[in-house]
Amino acid sequence: MAGFEYLSTIPTVEADKFSTSAVCFDASEELLWAANASGFVGSYHSLQLLRYSSRYIQNSFIKQLLSINRGILSLSGEELKLVNRGGSIDFTIRDESSLYYMQCMCLNPNHDKTYISGENNLLTQVDLRSAKITKQASTECSNAVLRYSNKSGYVCCGTTTGKVTLHDPSTLQCINAIDAHSGSISDIDVSDNFLVTCGFSTRHSHLNCDRFLMMYDLRSMRALNPIQVHFDPTLLKFMPNYTSRLAVVSHTGQFQICEPGVPLTPSSLIVQQIESTGYPLAFDVSPSAQVFAFGDSEGYLHVWTNREDAMMNNFGQPTEFAADENRLPYLDINDPFVRLSTVPMDYTYDSSGRLLSDWSNELTEVKDRRLAPIDPKILESMKMNNFIGYAPAPVNYKRNQMPYTIRATNANELDDNIMDNNESDEEQDALSEYYGEIPKRYHRVAMKYSKLGLEDFNFESYNRTNFAGLETDIPNAYCNSMLQVLYFLRPMCIGLQNHSCDKEPCFACELGFLFRMLDYSKGQPCQANNFLRAFRAIPEAAGLGLILPDTEEAYKNANLAHLIQSWHLFVLQQLSRDTYKKDDKSEATDNDGAWFLKLYESKLEIITKCGCENKDVRTSSTLLYTLTYPSKSSQPNKDKQANSNEIETHSFCSVLLSSMSKTQNVFAWCERCQKYQPSTQTRLVKNLPDILAINCQVDNEEGIHFWKYQDMVAVWNNRKVTQEGDSAEEVPRRHWLPNKIQAQIVDDELVMNTIDSKKETEPEDESNIYYLFANICQIKNDYVGGNLIAHVRVGPEYHELKEGVRHTTWYLINDFSITPIPPVDSSSFSLDWQIPCILYFIKASVFQNFEGGVHLRDDPQIILADKSLNKNPEISTSSFVTPLEEDLPGKGDLVGLDTEFVSLNQDEAEIHSDGTRSTIKPSQMSVARISVIYGSGPKRGTAFIDDYISTSEQIYSGSNHSLLPTFSPQVVDYLTEFSGIRPGDLDPMVSTKYLTTLKASYRKLLCLIDRGVIFVGHGLRKDFRVINIKVPNEQVIDTVEIYHLERQRYLSLRFLAWYFLNRNIQTETHDSIEDAVTALDLYDKYTNTIKMGNFRQKLIACYETGRKCNWKAPTTT
Repeated sequence: MAGFEYLSTIPTVEADKFSTSAVCFDASEELLWAANASGFVGSYHSLQLLRYSSRYIQNSFIKQLLSINRGILSLSGEELKLVNRGGSIDFTIRDESSLYYMQCMCLNPNHDKTYISGENNLLTQVDLRSAKITKQASTECSNAVLRYSNKSGYVCCGTTTGKVTLHDPSTLQCINAIDAHSGSISDIDVSDNFLVTCGFSTRHSHLNCDRFLMMYDLRSMRALNPIQVHFDPTLLKFMPNYTSRLAVVSHTGQFQICEPGVPLTPSSLIVQQIESTGYPLAFDVSPSAQVFAFGDSEGYLHVWTNREDAMMNNFGQPTEFAADENRLPYLDINDPFVRLSTVPMDYTYDSSGRLLSDWSNELTEVKDRRLAPIDPKILESMKMNNFIGYAPAPVNYKRNQMPYTIRATNANELDDNIMDNNESDEEQDALSEYYGEIPKRYHRVAMKYSKLGLEDFNFESYNRTNFAGLETDIPNAYCNSMLQVLYFLRPMCIGLQNHSCDKEPCFACELGFLFRMLDYSKGQPCQANNFLRAFRAIPEAAGLGLILPDTEEAYKNANLAHLIQSWHLFVLQQLSRDTYKKDDKSEATDNDGAWFLKLYESKLEIITKCGCENKDVRTSSTLLYTLTYPSKSSQPNKDKQANSNEIETHSFCSVLLSSMSKTQNVFAWCERCQKYQPSTQTRLVKNLPDILAINCQVDNEEGIHFWKYQDMVAVWNNRKVTQEGDSAEEVPRRHWLPNKIQAQIVDDELVMNTIDSKKETEPEDESNIYYLFANICQIKNDYVGGNLIAHVRVGPEYHELKEGVRHTTWYLINDFSITPIPPVDSSSFSLDWQIPCILYFIKASVFQNFEGGVHLRDDPQIILADKSLNKNPEISTSSFVTPLEEDLPGKGDLVGLDTEFVSLNQDEAEIHSDGTRSTIKPSQMSVARISVIYGSGPKRGTAFIDDYISTSEQIYSGSNHSLLPTFSPQVVDYLTEFSGIRPGDLDPMVSTKYLTTLKASYRKLLCLIDRGVIFVGHGLRKDFRVINIKVPNEQVIDTVEIYHLERQRYLSLRFLAWYFLNRNIQTETHDSIEDAVTALDLYDKYTNTIKMGNFRQKLIACYETGRKCNWKAPTTT
């Protein structure tokens, strides 16, 4: 049989929302049927896949489709339906007492009966002629698959316990049972007297997919030789017209045709790959055995054929199509001689003889449709050629399209009079979301794991920009939104990347490392692993309740709004301590870290006045302000809405001003009275920082109502001003939270006011203007869980860095999901589900005051310095040589790199009723050893870095960080067989290895990156991910990618070393230095073979050898 080739791929209905759950070829006509998880069933005619019929027939997940002469049987969890080929339903069978949790069915074509089973431990027989349940019998366990054997007359049930039970079709009683797998059955099929199964077995307390298909002879109930395949099989089908030829499919989209008892040939070993971002859920073979159909989890239908003139049925019946309706004669719109009277039209007159559509002049007003405003980021990047402007299209715009959004509002939320028909389309869309349901982009996002981990997870569907998001599968990732806000503050980003110290742990260093990764990444998400590890090592964080247990329940029960505001204050205080290096005898400079205080610190004067007129004046400072609200707010009612001047309102600036310069009554110590007395305390702001960081503290219903009401009044007042004279083009929608404020200190008094966006002239003094830069919001969602998001105004500096174009855009950042949004979304909140937590206002001049760039970390002393943690005097450094400064590799020099890992926790997974295993949370790996060797010169192959990394949490006692840390071991599995790491190697008290901190080794790697070296290794992508570092692609040579054929498996380092280098490595355990040397030798072999021009031929021969020896290098004694 000729090999199968890809033909086409089409999406099913609502492919972006629902997976394709079942596919089936019609047994009589040239039709292919498909169903999805929403209850939709559709058919496609011929190999052109023309839509023939479609209909929603059920309200739940469709489990299976079967073709019979009368139509298609559709099975869901609660009912069975027969659909004819035109799409109408012939009958429905539903019985709540017996038909529930159904999973599978099979057909007895000789007696027009079908058998149904599932998780209800029942086997049910249905008569298709009478459409009634005729018989039932109990089963020992749940069934996942049913097949009927025409030859032997058995109903074969594949169970979730790994058995295949054989039932008599007349009595439905179990006659025999076959123990096929120790786990669960994934799929079975029957042809003639042969039964084949694929499934799962338990190995090392985990369910793993069997690489062998189990085959049985139903006549003698004897097991035949298992069939080995080259991937994990999950679906299989006997090919019609062939007794024993099988098509086998894996959950990763690979499929292969195999035939038991036939000698293996190169063509029979070919494994083909379905091009899909999802994984196959359904598979079927056409009755002609010429067409394969696959349905995947992304809602797509893939078709493969083995010939150009392939047919679904060799002797199929003709398909009946709908009769062509009588069409009207063609009329050319450009023909001036066509009479409009030839177009038939019904006329309906009233008594005056006019058409009903003829509105009187007093009821109509002719207006041109107003064009949507041009996006400012397009105007900023526009270049003029004569009188025509040209600009690159932003990533969120469709070509040649300008959308006009129809507004949908909720009348219960706001009076209809407030709605303005003259708003721009962007504002209408924002208002619709403001008073409507939670938009999908605000929902909590979660990463889905497969056998390949996250390699096949489609992050691009969540983020189509070049900015990097942050992953969510690590503990305490609730702070991701705040980390992004700090990153997009360019002065903060540059200052922390230039910060360097030896302190352990140091917030500033770890944030600088994280921001460097975000700078280097082009759209791919990053992890904040190392930063959060340093965060957990600070005892004050635990004391403040900022560290959450690593459980989903703890996250759902946490008050995220209160948590992120506490975290905000804590991290600013910690950064202030970590960056400020001034001693008592010198003035602070920018190099000493005073740049951080210039950004955030406000000097305060606290005046406490007693009733005896005694005053106590003290100085203080703060890094952020917390909003305090009036104790009672005016309640809205219809009478007051008639005259808004009677409503007591508070502007945002008045609330912020009273929160910054506030007066309160306190009990304080009076030196004159010599006792605690009722006193008046006044706080005066002496200077304003470049950044106003504000905690909103909307943590109760009163605060939520205050924001909601003030915003409603602001929108209403803006509407009134518009009606009184200003046109809609000149007055954009204005919410309570302003986009721009003016703040200054005049005569020791803080003055603040909102800058009206209606005014064309801006204040002359830009140094007192603060722009809304970002906000953090809590999203309340009872269905998918709450989360924190950020609205950030990303400036031209970042767009130029990532895209090469300077413009400013607002983005919604929801962990690894990043979406451009209209500016109005940044200042409008639906308080029913969106609670403001943190606000950031910045001066426009802040970016001009910090124009410096990021410094290179190429100081050789970073590598040469001794940062050992060992307390054992018997430390051994024989595995590496201490390098000299002149021997360190530079730009373009090759170095070999390899790492070893240990596991900090076990992975979390769930096993479904059909036996499939899905990962909920993977095991957390930590780097335990980093080895770097010279790649050229006389010292080639010699290690100059061989660091063992302490994986213990370091907790300091007291506030003196010079004290020795105490270590709390965290490793649950040393993975000695694969890592070579043994218990004790990572303990500073007993280890004989060169043990150091992750930060010290991390800085060495950063130094090598900035020196421009090229890293050579095997599987470096995983190494860098676990180390939590980004390396430019031009500085990475990965042998796992070099020695790889398209759509084939990746080869192990041990197998490549055996085949190309004739070398046996990793015989007992792994050694990172040995692996790094091997990777360098493989790269040298590659370059030499490329020069000879026969590398691809040798690689193909390597794959052929690997298939013969099952990809394992022969062991030698």
